[in-house]
Amino acid sequence: MIPKTPLPWVSFSGPDPTYSLDEDGGYAQLEAIYGQPIPDAARAALSQIADNYLSDRRTELARQTWRDVAGNLAPLEQAAVALWELAYGAPPASGDASYVFDSIVDQLLEREAIPIRPQRGDLVILRPEHEPAEWERFDDYYQPPEVAFGFRLTREVLQNLAQALRVAANRASSEIEKRAAEGMTSNSWTAQQRMLLRVTDWARDFGLPFGAYDTFTEAPTRFSDFLRLLLQLAPADYREKELTSGAVAARLRRIRQEAKTRKREQVTQQTER
Repeated sequence: MIPKTPLPWVSFSGPDPTYSLDEDGGYAQLEAIYGQPIPDAARAALSQIADNYLSDRRTELARQTWRDVAGNLAPLEQAAVALWELAYGAPPASGDASYVFDSIVDQLLEREAIPIRPQRGDLVILRPEHEPAEWERFDDYYQPPEVAFGFRLTREVLQNLAQALRVAANRASSEIEKRAAEGMTSNSWTAQQRMLLRVTDWARDFGLPFGAYDTFTEAPTRFSDFLRLLLQLAPADYREKELTSGAVAARLRRIRQEAKTRKREQVTQQTER
């Protein structure tokens, strides 16, 4: 099974979504649950963090995985199997019937040719003087005559096509597995994790409380309540599964510890260089 490793790129169109904390009374709700006034400068900074989170979240939702890539293998593999059976045949139920059928098909196939255009690279050649020898475009070395080119679908050509398709399907599968495995080493933060860290830094920079748990009761703090509400104020299309304040506090503690560990590892690596 190919792992659901994200692809290293993502495509989408249109403007990034934004929070509407000012227009929809979001800041009034946040201040009430936080128990802290949020000055204008802090609001502007928090709005930017929230919008960055939505941009990251949109990327997460749009990003496909190497398992999605592998899902495209099925048509290629099915075509390879079907062409192989046509080219090489299955054990015939009747020798005479199989012979007659093959002769009819061969005659019909050889009546028509498949058009090719050397000028667009359809025709390739091997030049043995080149090391390593690779297939190269015919028109890179020769001027094709102004006539139509084509090839006939003989039994041998079908067999070569079947072989090429099977090799391509196998190599594509191996390449996808390889790239998926390489991508699994990535330890990038999720959109939510980045937001939790950024809002922690935001609170620290503006002199606001940022603890995840109360020092004495070990209950989730109002900052954890604040983060939970901030996540839920995201536009519906980008909203993540609703969490309790306790779950947010646990994630916040875990991600802060992970961030410290990564920072220590980076310092160690830089020192060892």
